[in-house]
Amino acid sequence: MVLRPLKGFGAFESAVRTGRRVTVGPLSLTVGKSTLGSGHAEDTLCYGVSVPKRVAKSAVVRNRIKRLLRESLRRVLTDHEEQCRVAGITTIVTIWREAPESASLIGLHDVLPVVEKAIVKGIQRISQPAGPA
Repeated sequence: MVLRPLKGFGAFESAVRTGRRVTVGPLSLTVGKSTLGSGHAEDTLCYGVSVPKRVAKSAVVRNRIKRLLRESLRRVLTDHEEQCRVAGITTIVTIWREAPESASLIGLHDVLPVVEKAIVKGIQRISQPAGPA
């Protein structure tokens, strides 16, 4: 499975709007299934990471959390590659909603377990049939 950043005008908003959302602790994860004409290869998973400015005022903290999220996604998705393929997941958007005062106060050991739980819940959620509206 090839991991690629989510690119293109409106791709991030579209993925958040059409996907299924799962929240685990400070992480809000949205997973999206493949749609016809998405323009991506079947074996490609596009991801997006975000840390709102109102959550972390410092760019240093926001960028550190985004780097940690990207690395966590890479590690977790290599372990759950087959489940993602079976579920038909093509997009994953993560939004971190809590930040420490300093960039040195958060590490991979803080982010990785949260991302792991969210990915597992997201796979389960998208595999379930859609409920009543």
